Amino acid sequence: MKRFVLCFRHSVAVLGASLIFMGASTHASDTPLVEAARAGDLARVRTLIAQHVDVNVAAGDGMTALHWAAERGDAAIAGELLKAKASVTATTRIGSYTPLHVASRRGHGEVVRKLLASGAAADIRAIGGATALHFAATAGDVTAIVALLDHKADVNARETEWEQTPLMFASAADRADAIKVLITRGADATLTSRSVSLAAEEARRASALKKRNDVLRSFLPQHVLDSVKAANAPPTPARAAAQPAARALGAGADSAAPTSAADSAAASRRAQFGQSRRDPTPPTTSLTPAQIQEAIDSGRVAHRAPVQATAVAAARAQTDTTDGQVAGYAGTVGSMGGLTALHHAVRQGNVAAVIALLDGGADINAPTASDSTTPLLHASVNGHFDLAMLLIERGANVKRASTAGLTPLYAALNTQWAPRSRFPQPQSSQNQRVSHIELMNALIKAGADVNVRLSKNLWFFAYNNCGNANCGLENLEGTTPFWRATYAVDVEAMQLLKAAGADPGVPSFRQPAARTRG
Repeated sequence: MKRFVLCFRHSVAVLGASLIFMGASTHASDTPLVEAARAGDLARVRTLIAQHVDVNVAAGDGMTALHWAAERGDAAIAGELLKAKASVTATTRIGSYTPLHVASRRGHGEVVRKLLASGAAADIRAIGGATALHFAATAGDVTAIVALLDHKADVNARETEWEQTPLMFASAADRADAIKVLITRGADATLTSRSVSLAAEEARRASALKKRNDVLRSFLPQHVLDSVKAANAPPTPARAAAQPAARALGAGADSAAPTSAADSAAASRRAQFGQSRRDPTPPTTSLTPAQIQEAIDSGRVAHRAPVQATAVAAARAQTDTTDGQVAGYAGTVGSMGGLTALHHAVRQGNVAAVIALLDGGADINAPTASDSTTPLLHASVNGHFDLAMLLIERGANVKRASTAGLTPLYAALNTQWAPRSRFPQPQSSQNQRVSHIELMNALIKAGADVNVRLSKNLWFFAYNNCGNANCGLENLEGTTPFWRATYAVDVEAMQLLKAAGADPGVPSFRQPAARTRG
């Protein structure tokens, strides 16, 4: 369960499934067949093929005539090009999309069938690891999905970034018909996306950055390295005394040394990339493209390598406050991901997809791998109260809590009173027929515990309110739904909870933080 719907984590956006490619850098007169296919000019395509033009010539973005036929869903032009032996494996410059990927994403099932019949590999992957089935599931095109599965496409294939399956793609896009077909053909609704420890990810990022910069520095000329060293050396008393006069005279010999906190910080930033005040030229001007690429590749290798437990602990211990009492983002959030297809559908508020998944046997109480959030809790946190009511009616367990002790009852209150400017889906609340009071009443009737206490402060509570964790907000550890209703001055909710047996005297608590004494 993550409070904000992070669209950057949504698989379709991450993988660039919109397939908006770069504009062609090749002049139109050099690619007449590509232009004819893009315009849908079948007669012109036939004429050019008869003139034996190269059917596989591509524009600057890598789009061939067959790509454009796939993009347009033009089965006639695609057929002519395939008869002329157009390549089904040609890829675009951005994303490495084949014509099959393009046709699948656009939902052009007839073209998908023609491409497969001409030898296109059903499981060929784009740069992000997505297959054509991922894209067809997003488009919701049953014809394309069936054709791909008939050609042995892996129904449970996982893309690279978040290890999401075609079923998860279809669920996030609210493609109920696609979900039904995928489940019928063996899609596993119990699979979860990758769960990521944010502390471990931060440790990997730091390791990758250090390795990349170390390799960059190893290629730098010695005079640049000497400048960096001088720029970051502590100023001696003599140099510090000479600085005002040197600056007044415009001298350069000692002007590389930082003389203030701001200067030191700026020098440190420049040094990270091999620059100094004395030599402001970016080091890349002294490096070859091959050297820069080697540095980038070394960073990627370091990012994929296992990280030491000490590095993870250090990342987790980072704080947001000067007194060290509030944990940093990685330490507070802990982990993210680990969602089933049902979670993906619920997070987006996709009612049709949720019903299709439940009818197909998806576990209504499946917890996320990251923090044990159930679909019902996910719906409550994201303000999908109508969907939460549907899940209750379908038998969802109203008592299941996350690892922080958050229940749907508490979440309904917290979500209701979160400022909409900081709400993950600010418009969704305006379209809910069910009010938070009605949802709370249904949860209580279904057996929700009105006195359950949070075991951990909710990391998103600060973001709901002032925007950070240091603005004097109450800490939520140990608080109950009644406490949250009181904090919101929600008298109607307080009365409802009190009538259901809520104890107004249950206090909050906060674990004492260890302090380091000098």
